[in-house]
Amino acid sequence: MRNDVFDSFQSLLLEKTGILIQPDEKWKLLSHALGEEKLKEIVELEKTGKVYSDWELVLKTLNISETYFFRDPNQLLVLFQKMIPKIPRNLEEPFQICSAGCSKGEEVYTLAILCKLQVGGLFFDFSVTGYDLQAESIEFAKRGIYSKYSVRNELFSGFNDYLHKTDDHILISPSLVPYVKFEKKNILMESMNTFHLIVCRNVLIYFDEEKKKDLIKNLSNHLKPGGILVLGHSEFLESIPGLSPLSHNGMRFFQKPIHSTRLESLSLKRLTDEKGEVFKDRDKIDNQTQRLKLDNSQSVVSRSNLNEENPIHIANPTRDSPKIPDGGGAIQTLLHRLYENPKDIGTYYDLSNLFWEQGDRTKARFYQAQAWTIFKNDLRLSEILKERGEWKDEWEEYLHHPI
Repeated sequence: MRNDVFDSFQSLLLEKTGILIQPDEKWKLLSHALGEEKLKEIVELEKTGKVYSDWELVLKTLNISETYFFRDPNQLLVLFQKMIPKIPRNLEEPFQICSAGCSKGEEVYTLAILCKLQVGGLFFDFSVTGYDLQAESIEFAKRGIYSKYSVRNELFSGFNDYLHKTDDHILISPSLVPYVKFEKKNILMESMNTFHLIVCRNVLIYFDEEKKKDLIKNLSNHLKPGGILVLGHSEFLESIPGLSPLSHNGMRFFQKPIHSTRLESLSLKRLTDEKGEVFKDRDKIDNQTQRLKLDNSQSVVSRSNLNEENPIHIANPTRDSPKIPDGGGAIQTLLHRLYENPKDIGTYYDLSNLFWEQGDRTKARFYQAQAWTIFKNDLRLSEILKERGEWKDEWEEYLHHPI
């Protein structure tokens, strides 16, 4: 293979996809499958401003779609048990997860299954979106039919309930379909939705240093405030601009600051009041900032304190429940209580009752599930509360029977 052909095609591939190939096995695969003249023809075609119609063949030849279910299990378990509880979120919205560079979908379904299994004691509505550059991989993932080779290690307890095995294939349970979606997208260059969690493992290895920086920046920009970015073990980075490192047992994750663009915009843009006039009074600016901070804290509920390191706090059992006619205000008040005290069983009880009487059965059951989580993680909790005199009799049925 002449060096000029290799250099030209390498530059073109990097420009089109962000993928960097070296003159080794991958390049040999391309030259063997397409031939030197075809590769040269592609370069010349693109130089004229026309687009080669079969880039899918190039990507398929490079075979950058190797993955399997429950890959890197230790990292996944730490993610669900230790990291996801640190992500603040609005409990009324689905927890949004992205698998960036999802290949044929095994990782997307793995993340969805771990959510369904409530690994780490997490109860929430969720969605998992898979992005990949190859249309063929996306269509494969949507079918949800895999070979037995897609399972290569011992699976987490309950995992197999969502994988239906035949003699020759593994079929994804239909119960997962409403929770996942797949889309063809170049995660390096294209805009995405914003997510609480972005998992991008073993993707950076295909990019040069400059493109790696571009990719990380794009992913970081599409994290929600407090969201976490997960990279592969082989893609170890000491730091990422704008993100804070988190670590556990040698594993590293990166979190976006909770004071998001809404607060940062106060220092980046001129503040205007309702009439569109610039605030000139420093006190007005400070008051506006504090009000936005308060609004932000009331609309976001954090699960970061649901662990053994935080004391149990139960709401005063004698307090009045929120009045139903003031539904919107009562909900915001209760959500703010949970923000301050995530183990407040009484507040979960009140929220469940409030939504039930408003006719929203889904949210009522959701908050009941949150209360179940707390009691599942501390089997002696009811005894402790009874000893303290902080127990309501109506909680007995609430915590043992679905509403």
